[in-house]
Amino acid sequence: MLSRKETIIYNPAGKPVIFEASSAKVVTPSDSTILEQGRLYVGTGGTVVVVLANDSSTATFTNVPDGSILPILVIQVYTTGTTASDILILR
Repeated sequence: MLSRKETIIYNPAGKPVIFEASSAKVVTPSDSTILEQGRLYVGTGGTVVVVLANDSSTATFTNVPDGSILPILVIQVYTTGTTASDILILR
């Protein structure tokens, strides 16, 4: 039986963005490893440097709080510049 992970995030217009995951995998940040796309759970906050699924440049998210789910699709989490830890990729 699959366990269900669910969260509701509100966009700037106040409308809910709903996301459900059926799997989670530990992410080891790497400047070269490409991941299967998914959203990120950040257990211990800080800075996260990523490559978004439809982009080739990096995006830096600073001051990410502990226990956050980032509502973005990523394919890479960089070691360089990432200070957050306990990161999972959710699919």
